[in-house]
Amino acid sequence: MPRALGNDEIGRRLHEYARNNYVFLGNVTKGVALAIATSILLQILSDFQSEWVRATLWLTSFLGILVTYMTWDIGSLLSNSRANILDSLLPLLMGMVEFLLFGILIKSDNKELTLLWFNWFGCLGLHALFGAIIIHNRISVTNFSDDFVDITLARLYHAWLKQCRIGASCLSIAALITWCFLRYWVLHRYQIHTCEILQFWITIPFMSILLKVVFDTNRFKYETDEQALKESNASVKSAAV
Repeated sequence: MPRALGNDEIGRRLHEYARNNYVFLGNVTKGVALAIATSILLQILSDFQSEWVRATLWLTSFLGILVTYMTWDIGSLLSNSRANILDSLLPLLMGMVEFLLFGILIKSDNKELTLLWFNWFGCLGLHALFGAIIIHNRISVTNFSDDFVDITLARLYHAWLKQCRIGASCLSIAALITWCFLRYWVLHRYQIHTCEILQFWITIPFMSILLKVVFDTNRFKYETDEQALKESNASVKSAAV
């Protein structure tokens, strides 16, 4: 039934806005990205004998959106209410890049689009770049001394964010250099099939890096859970005394 909004209710909604913004936008963009990913996967599997060269790129793209899903999940748990316009703009741009990670792998009979998928590393570089900018923005708007009761948890979160920022920045630089190397040097010197095989193998180290990020993020989630449980138990014991 309808009722008047009180200041407490509005304050609660404002407090949760930053977290909900990433959760809601993430759900929408991941849903569309997975739909595109499924259609591309069907193309690869339906003609695997000739399309196997796109397999590692597809797997790496999937790991890329898995990384953003897991990191945004932790970020939404630990973020306070502080936010700016970039917290609305950057997730939308990230969603567009995630669509491109899979969409650029589409098989086309149009000769003009034959070389389009050799720009995949450029999309991966943009994906990592937007990730680094999002992390930097979250660090800049977070007051780690005031936003956490548990200072140990604040330090863990701050250190994790800085580590992610460095990792995303390095991955972005490496991917963009690889894109330039493949697109503007290799393609002008070798046959297309040779370039496809080379891109297949070059993608594997990037896939391994993203897989490591997935496991590291999962481990950090357990660490924050243990720290939060430890702080909660300590508070209970203090109250009992």
